[in-house]
Amino acid sequence: MQIANALDWKSLLSIKGASATAAVTVLLAGSLTFGVSKSVAESDKVISGVKADGVKIDGLTEDGAKQFFTNMANEKAKPLNFTYGEQTFTINPSEINLNPNVNEATQEAFSYGRSSTSTTANLKEQIRCALNGRNISLTATYDENLLNEKLNAIAAQINRQPVNAYCTLDSNGNVLKYAGIIGKKLDTTK
Repeated sequence: MQIANALDWKSLLSIKGASATAAVTVLLAGSLTFGVSKSVAESDKVISGVKADGVKIDGLTEDGAKQFFTNMANEKAKPLNFTYGEQTFTINPSEINLNPNVNEATQEAFSYGRSSTSTTANLKEQIRCALNGRNISLTATYDENLLNEKLNAIAAQINRQPVNAYCTLDSNGNVLKYAGIIGKKLDTTK
């Protein structure tokens, strides 16, 4: 019996030691993670995993992210060219007051992992972002009325009313044939 009791105490001490080691490990890992999360939340850089149209922007400062989105806007804001038959029509971004939402995209990129007052919630978002990534799309606003005016001006040059084919008799009794004209209408709603 005494040998069995000695083994039980040894096992018990071993179990308690393993539990204590595990508890200390979890406590240290949690403290380290909490500290990293807090330092990231107080950092001045975009967190890991954030992309814009598939391009990694993590590590950029707020000014760097704003410059990135400004450059992206300049690359994307090109004239729109429409071709119909031999005719080409162009709508320039300035003609419809196209304005990229650079500040909004910058704020969205910079807010990931910092939006909550809870450090734990921020940590969860940072981990999700690092593992799964977050993609930001640069959006823009425009004046719909100006766009409709431009599209209606293009439609006026393309649209043509249909004319049915018909026949008439001339003064000599000959049949005169007139071909129909196929109509065209530009759909400016799509």
